[in-house]
Amino acid sequence: MTFRLFDSGGGDAETIEVELEDGQTGASEWPFYLAQAVNAVSSIVNMGVFDSSGNINPVQSSQDNNVYVSTSDQFSFQIDIEMVDNKRGGGGSECSCCDICTGPEPTPDPSSACSDGIDNDGDELIDFPNDPGCNSTSDDDEFNETSSGEVSADVFVNDDWGTGYCAQVTVTNDSTSPSHWVVSFPIEGIVRNMWSATYEQNGDTVTAEGVSWNNIINPDESTGFGFCAIR
Repeated sequence: MTFRLFDSGGGDAETIEVELEDGQTGASEWPFYLAQAVNAVSSIVNMGVFDSSGNINPVQSSQDNNVYVSTSDQFSFQIDIEMVDNKRGGGGSECSCCDICTGPEPTPDPSSACSDGIDNDGDELIDFPNDPGCNSTSDDDEFNETSSGEVSADVFVNDDWGTGYCAQVTVTNDSTSPSHWVVSFPIEGIVRNMWSATYEQNGDTVTAEGVSWNNIINPDESTGFGFCAIR
């Protein structure tokens, strides 16, 4: 699958290739995983749905995810999809732009992370009450909280028009264990929207937390989110 972004003159602005795994090709699944990949890489657009806080987050839906541009420039996009026929061992149909390609629906796992008998966070402790990251058997997050001092946030302003600006934030786990991250950083102005994270603003300080698909960072790895603000 390839997400192609074109500028107003029809030239290639960005090309992002995504390889889907089994269980990610259903009509409501592939837009979600594509949006995750685009949001992690693109410096121009974000894909998803605005929530009540003004954040843009991907959702599992065949038609609700939209593409938002953080600048005033005009862009267009195209999504190329190649389906693989595993039975024949060859390529299946090719879809472009907004066509929907259906695939096998994944079977949901009825067990939560804290009652599935699996060491989900790699700490050699399994399920409630053995894993300190579990609050109950219904808790679906086995990872232990990491103190904020072990997670760093670097803010890079990638578009500034005087009365406002947009920025990307890179969050890095500097600890030796997986982190369910929360970061705070100073900000100039008022946040208008944020994508790939939830946030609260208190004066000139913003506290952000990851969403379901990026809230855990492994040691020495990073994730990112973005926001736009007015001065």
